[in-house]
Amino acid sequence: WVAEKSCSGSKGPFEGRWLQENVHQSCTACPKDYIPDPIPGRPRRCIFPGTSYEIDGVHCGSDTGLGGCWEANLRMPALARWPNKIPIGVETMSMVSTLDVVPTVLSIVGMKIPPEIDGIDIADVLMNDNVQREERALFFWR
Repeated sequence: WVAEKSCSGSKGPFEGRWLQENVHQSCTACPKDYIPDPIPGRPRRCIFPGTSYEIDGVHCGSDTGLGGCWEANLRMPALARWPNKIPIGVETMSMVSTLDVVPTVLSIVGMKIPPEIDGIDIADVLMNDNVQREERALFFWR
């Protein structure tokens, strides 16, 4: 939870003001499978049922990065290694997705990418050190 929140980067232009102003102060967002169990002095306490594990959650209005393209799951670094193909030490800020793995592999092995497959071929991002891609919209539904 702490790692996810700290690694998520910026929430971009979205301040989440509506949630902060319209969600009751007692609402607590807990990590997956934890449940809110407030006690005096710890209004955001979350517990894992059947264990002694506990952690402090956040106010639901503070959880605005989750569920959007600025959440940690979408703004996480990735590593790729392919000796003599992918240059060593290259970094990119190109927005890519795990949905791009299948189209990229199909392209690399010379197969046609079926139009019904989600994602795009990102081989150029992996194998070149100065590719600048246009911004792309990523959307997912939970």
